[in-house]
Amino acid sequence: MPFYWGCMYPASMIAEQGFTSNLIDQIWYLDVGDPELTGNCEVHVYLGGDNAPQTEITSQTYYIDGEQGLKPIQLDQPVAIDGTQNLWVMFYTDGSIDAPAPMTTYLGDPNTMWMGIQDMWVPLSSFGYTYSFIQFVHVTNGGKGDFLTMNDGTATHFTNGTTREANLVVKPVNMSSFNASSLRNDNGAPVKYNVYRSTDNANYTLIGEVPYVEGQTYYEYIDTPETTADYYYQVRTVYEDGCESVPALNADDLAQNYVLISVSVGLNEQSDEIALFPNPTKGNVTIQASGMNHITVVSVLGQVVFDTEVNADEYTLNMAQFNKGMYMVRVNTANGMTVKRVTVMQ
Repeated sequence: MPFYWGCMYPASMIAEQGFTSNLIDQIWYLDVGDPELTGNCEVHVYLGGDNAPQTEITSQTYYIDGEQGLKPIQLDQPVAIDGTQNLWVMFYTDGSIDAPAPMTTYLGDPNTMWMGIQDMWVPLSSFGYTYSFIQFVHVTNGGKGDFLTMNDGTATHFTNGTTREANLVVKPVNMSSFNASSLRNDNGAPVKYNVYRSTDNANYTLIGEVPYVEGQTYYEYIDTPETTADYYYQVRTVYEDGCESVPALNADDLAQNYVLISVSVGLNEQSDEIALFPNPTKGNVTIQASGMNHITVVSVLGQVVFDTEVNADEYTLNMAQFNKGMYMVRVNTANGMTVKRVTVMQ
């Protein structure tokens, strides 16, 4: 199972330790010394985000050779920090090896125990563990260097290139030790995506679903609200055993698990400015409206089954190409947008 593990260093802590206008040039990791746990892993560095990494700055592959010890990863692309953005340093394994995530006794800061699994970013405590991950971030200004530290002296501590150890407890953790139901690991393949809508970002209502298609990377769902408002949308994955995931993260802002869209409704369904006939139909329908520029047909499941640009006042649409049922035909004109429902008969 692919997963991330690591720490988030708050901007306030970076500033307090005097690491403004500095560069991160090394990430240190602990190899627990198990010869059966060897292979390539990755380290990713992000800036921004409070509850999930926001902007990835760099990533780099490193090799676990199974020889115990603390080892540096020299970054090909140093990362500039200034104490204004949170810093995330996350290690990653694609599941090809059971790479351990070394831990020590809990350091009292939940930012020392972040995990990323299946588009979820959660603290390790969500799975019943009270440990902190072991990692070290070396910062330099070109003249001297030091290490960011988030511990309280109970674990390995770096300062000015030297180390001391006290009460260090290393816990190699493999994904198999986590609760499978929590990780959605044994819930089977995805079946569909549920789409939810809210006007307050608190009370969400299921409004549609989109079937999962293996290998497909882009999905589209078109909603047609009846009133002008700000609408919040969430998407959850449903698996073969019926379990539903937590909301997916916003691709443009990983700190959010929703998308906010401001909808301005122009023409309504009863508008006489747009004509659609015959309805119901077994074949073609004629759409008439002044200044049409776009037509979209959406199934009751929210799937886009037809989409085209138009530059005419009349358009003939072959509805016989679709299965029997009801469809929403969204028509855009220079004056706004309206939706007409049409029923296809066989």
